[in-house]
Amino acid sequence: MLRREHRLSKGREYAEVYRAGRAYSGGPLRLYVSGAERGKKAGVVVSKKIGGAVERNRVRRLISEAVRAMLPEVADGTRLVFVARPAARGAGFSEVRRAVGELLDEAGVLACREVGDDGR
Repeated sequence: MLRREHRLSKGREYAEVYRAGRAYSGGPLRLYVSGAERGKKAGVVVSKKIGGAVERNRVRRLISEAVRAMLPEVADGTRLVFVARPAARGAGFSEVRRAVGELLDEAGVLACREVGDDGR
């Protein structure tokens, strides 16, 4: 789960990202990105099109965990909203994590890292 200071929590925060942000789609997810003065926050949206409450919560947890793992690499001053698409219903964690990484890379919000920062 994302830490409280990294979560979008109010409807107006989501609305601002939708209104002012750019959209990227890939695989089981859609990403909306907008800038902010400082900090980085992310939110996850899973509609009833995905399934019942159990399935929606499973998908929400998968996406949140993938975002939590990638958030240290995201540039400061970024707001992210990940929207689950119907393909997310059957996706596993590795597929969701790969989709999150690809979308963040496509959006250009990953901060530059020096070689060897993560031990690779």
